[in-house]
Formats: sequence, structure tokens, C-alpha cells
Amino acid sequence: TDMSEIAKMIANVPKAGDGKRIALITCGSDSTVRSDGENTWETPVDLIDADLIVDTNGAGDSFVGGFLAGLALGKDIEKCILAGHACAAFTIQRSGTDFENVISEFNWD
Repeated sequence: TDMSEIAKMIANVPKAGDGKRIALITCGSDSTVRSDGENTWETPVDLIDADLIVDTNGAGDSFVGGFLAGLALGKDIEKCILAGHACAAFTIQRSGTDFENVISEFNWD
């Protein structure tokens, strides 16, 4: 089974309330897969040079943080995914998850 089919299955899991479930599956340096249960889309990851990768711990959490920040700001799902990718890329270029004195801004446009 490929990731698109898995995302469709997850999106179709019964849930309470109205509205559709959207499933996202991150796949490291491979594209992020999303599905609304009927359709699937892939968002490619902008790869960084392997020599710049220091520590992959926290990459998934950083993705979620960037994604949810976009969602809270009312951005479309694609921009939310791109923000998640940017946060994960930022995180893996550092040791640990301490960003004290680090300022970075994602361009939503």
C-alpha cells in the first residue's frame, strides 16, 4: 500500500461532528501526502544539503508547529504544509531543540 492510499484510509475513519477529516503524512525528505478521503495531493519537500543536517530530533514536532501556526492564521492547507516544511528544515540544522536568541520569519506569500 502506498502513502496516498494510507492517507485516504485515515481521512475516511469515522469521526464525530460535521466536516471532512484531512489526513497528512510526512515522509522525511519525501513529499508530504494529504488526503480528504477522496483525493490525495503531494507537497514536495525543498531538500537541504545533507552536510547541513545536524540533528533530526524534533523535526516532526517542528512541522506540526509550523502547520498549526498557519492553520491558526487562516492560511490554506498547502501554505500550512510549506510552513511545516520550513520549520522542520530549520530544526534539523541545529543540535537539539533550543532556539534561544534565534529569530526567523516564514514568508506566507
